[in-house]
Amino acid sequence: MHMSAAQWMFFSAGLVLQLAILFIMHVRKSRSAFPIFFNFMAFCAIAQVFIGIAASWPYSRYFYSYWTVTALGSLLGFGVLYESVSQIMKPYSALVDLAKMLLR
Repeated sequence: MHMSAAQWMFFSAGLVLQLAILFIMHVRKSRSAFPIFFNFMAFCAIAQVFIGIAASWPYSRYFYSYWTVTALGSLLGFGVLYESVSQIMKPYSALVDLAKMLLR
């Protein structure tokens, strides 16, 4: 599949922004505070490159690659939601218990 210049620009801009977020988190040492989010961003950056490469593969291989990456990204996304709710609700212990019960 051939990508136009605009498509390459958007593909590259998304990747650069993801790498910038990873770099900023590494510099500010936020990786230990938000490990699932850091891993999610790293996964998204790697997945974007992988899917960009897989776009030139035959359709059946691309199809399974795309949906596998999407499923893994969705699972990590739920982990990010759980981590976010846990961090935001830390001062409210009763709400933390409710959120943990709902997200499990």
